[in-house]
Amino acid sequence: MVYINNQLVFRSNMPEGTVTSSTVASEVVGGADESTFFPQTVDPAVLVTGANTLAVEVHQQNAASSDVSFDLRLDALVSAQNRPPTADAGEDREAVVGVEIRLAGRYTDDGLPATPGVVTLGWSQTEGPAVAVITVADSVSPAVVFPAPGRYVLTFSVRDGSLLATDSVAVTVAGGEAFEAWRIRYFSAAELNDPNLSGESADPDGDGQTNRAEYESGTHPREASSVLRLRIASGAEGGVRLWASVIEGREYTIQFRTEAAGGAWQVLHHLGPAACDCEVEVPITGGGVAAGVTKFYRLLTPRMP
Repeated sequence: MVYINNQLVFRSNMPEGTVTSSTVASEVVGGADESTFFPQTVDPAVLVTGANTLAVEVHQQNAASSDVSFDLRLDALVSAQNRPPTADAGEDREAVVGVEIRLAGRYTDDGLPATPGVVTLGWSQTEGPAVAVITVADSVSPAVVFPAPGRYVLTFSVRDGSLLATDSVAVTVAGGEAFEAWRIRYFSAAELNDPNLSGESADPDGDGQTNRAEYESGTHPREASSVLRLRIASGAEGGVRLWASVIEGREYTIQFRTEAAGGAWQVLHHLGPAACDCEVEVPITGGGVAAGVTKFYRLLTPRMP
């Protein structure tokens, strides 16, 4: 008679019904049967988390029996617990309007649950100024083309049939010209071989903006007056007025916050597409100056959400 946690789980060579200490075994066991294991299946529902108690009664067939022996083994078939998959959408990227890039997703999975035993992959756009074209979105590394400049966020999802993992990548898309083509447009063949003049971190016009920054903002790298800039001046009754330098066809966002080195940036105003390479005044509503409050402003392009 075998008990687990005070519950009878099976009997072997014992009569049905109530069994007491004086109940004898149904048959005499002898020969090879004395050393043979007889398997029985036990409902795992009788087990509890933590310690479990296994108890066994051995009954003789008659009082004159000269020997008694006993052995028992409990084997458990444990199913592995399904663990969530992992998803990695890769590092943030840069792209150019109309130029295809390939995303670089990665994932891990334990193959559970047994059904389906495989994961389902997917890419989707969660932010952006326009709808990106994703080819073969159910693959690790789909091709993507962006129709307009701006900041896009693409989310990579991995589902194992039960659990879901996601990760996102931000792609900053510039206007329709690659950086290398931009360099060729502004620098001669000899200058292209001089990183101090045409390199990413060079500043040939001395306006404080690197070539990479000039490329991203659409300004001219050889003209100091062509620079991404906010100009501020005192307004009526202690207020302020803001002007932004803009480039034709580009969009901008002006943000503000009340701390120089911390705090969230808030949108003050969106501009564009600009009608000229010029300076335009920025309407101030909600981000103006209040008595005793210092505010900091910045100009961004392309336009942010």
